[in-house]
Amino acid sequence: MLASTPPTPGMLAAGESAAVAIGRLDAVLDRHPLRLVWQFRQRIAAASAAVALDGLGIGEDRLFSVLAGALRGHFRDRRAERHALAFVEALTRLSTTERLVGEAFAPSSSTPGTALGQADGGAAADENLERITEHGQLVLEACAASPAATPLLKAADVVWQMRCQSDLRPGVLHYALPVWWHRQGLTSTPLPGLAAFPNRNEMGAGRWQAVFLQGLARAARAGQQVLADLGINWQRWQRLIGARRSDSQLFDVAVMALAAPSLTPAAVAALLPPPRHGAKGGQPRYAVAGQLLDELARLRLIEEITGRRSWRRYVVCDVSASQPPAMERGTGQPLAAVMASPPVSTEKLDEVLAHLDAVTARSAALVTRYGRGL
Repeated sequence: MLASTPPTPGMLAAGESAAVAIGRLDAVLDRHPLRLVWQFRQRIAAASAAVALDGLGIGEDRLFSVLAGALRGHFRDRRAERHALAFVEALTRLSTTERLVGEAFAPSSSTPGTALGQADGGAAADENLERITEHGQLVLEACAASPAATPLLKAADVVWQMRCQSDLRPGVLHYALPVWWHRQGLTSTPLPGLAAFPNRNEMGAGRWQAVFLQGLARAARAGQQVLADLGINWQRWQRLIGARRSDSQLFDVAVMALAAPSLTPAAVAALLPPPRHGAKGGQPRYAVAGQLLDELARLRLIEEITGRRSWRRYVVCDVSASQPPAMERGTGQPLAAVMASPPVSTEKLDEVLAHLDAVTARSAALVTRYGRGL
């Protein structure tokens, strides 16, 4: 065991910045109507990043397709798929048991092994999950035993020890560190994505740990930016979609589009709940999913990026780059100028989040009605 690194001014400054950023993220997420969407999206991103740290690779969009049950057996390396699914399951067990869209989003289930059941080779996936939790517990015990003064400095000390002499894979930090922040009172619940592991090896202990803490601050600020983007998109989408029939599934697909890095008709068809009141009961689910995605694309909420007539993939339109229609559906009023504003900068993020608090308060009733518990 290496000796604990005495804190340097750079480490203390970086630790303070990280603590402030983590605290702000936790505060803006508290009771936010889109917190479940944010958590789901961050779990996918964290699982993809953890697998990359462990020397494997799986993109966020492909991982979501696997979770939806729409993409199986398409990976050259099945280890990456099983490893990523195990991380999603481990992070899901730390989070809320609520679901995003009815019974659709299996990764938000409280039933053990739900996400793992999407992949072949369940025994191997369960083994990965057990390894993640065991190694995560080792990291947590090491953090508790560190002689450093603060929770952030304790984590920095342990991660440095891992970098120098541990056999643990660094991907486990995406599971262990959110638990550590929660246990130490920095967050009210484990927040996925609050982890970092610098890949530069030529730095000394003090400098390396300062870079680690700076990475944590960036991760927390990035989480705030994701939440701000979700809020801006959701406000705009409500106004553009307008009034719909009570049995319309368009808002179900809109919630999926907010939560997922990309969507395909197959993924939507796999996640879409049964039609209410027998609506569109005679059409294949894949056809219904394609029609709903095309309707969102017509409203310019999402866009198709492949240009193909089959195997299509949709992503959320860039609010700053897309030009909104002259008139909004169902309102008869032009879009407010704020919706065509430039991308949100980190310097003005506090102002944006304050504005979003007011916006989400006004739209809470509609979110509750159509968002299935958002």
